[in-house]
Amino acid sequence: MTGVPEDLVEKYRNATTTIEYVNEHENWTMTVISDAIPAPRVFKFKLGEECVSQDAQGQGIKFTAVINSDGSMVDSSSFERMGWKPTTTTRKVYGNKMNVETKTGDTTMSYEMDKV
Repeated sequence: MTGVPEDLVEKYRNATTTIEYVNEHENWTMTVISDAIPAPRVFKFKLGEECVSQDAQGQGIKFTAVINSDGSMVDSSSFERMGWKPTTTTRKVYGNKMNVETKTGDTTMSYEMDKV
């Protein structure tokens, strides 16, 4: 992905990652567990409101998540590591699968996650 250091690309290329979303009324919690990071990352946010936090390497991240009428979750984000370049990630659940597409500039990364 453009702007991401090569060592991070390699670190995440074959990583096993689990993402858990918990919704309590208007409050959301996203927990990310991966063998590519030293400890779970927990993000607490409200849909439509900007969340400001840090990535696993301690650099800044900002994102705003919404859920569209088709059930997809879309977050608009930017990362200090990438010069705050805008990134859009779309997640859509189909049965026991979640399809994810991340776009930044003219680069797109797509992957599929299984429900556990």
